[in-house]
Amino acid sequence: MATVYSPVQGFSGQVVPGAVFSNGVAEVENASALAYLQRKGYSFTPPKGVQVASEPEDIPEHVEPEVTVPGMPGSNASRGELAAFAEGMGVETEGLTMAQIRTKIKAQAAS
Repeated sequence: MATVYSPVQGFSGQVVPGAVFSNGVAEVENASALAYLQRKGYSFTPPKGVQVASEPEDIPEHVEPEVTVPGMPGSNASRGELAAFAEGMGVETEGLTMAQIRTKIKAQAAS
């Protein structure tokens, strides 16, 4: 079993089957899950005697942890509405796309 650390400090939730994080840390046994998480920026040290698979088996190619931010404007909101919400959280929005602003809001909320 390897201890895996999320790049999002304090993240809690499931990223892939077999990788459930609590406060940014998960215990993972599946070698394919470990390989996937490593490619996505998660850090870990595999336990002795465990070889990490080079390609994942039956793990989705792209899975983002879902962070719900209460009060965040929906998908129909204007950039101005989203930027105002983000700036109220202390997130700088100048030069960012709406998708980038949403990502920064979620990262801020998860920290």
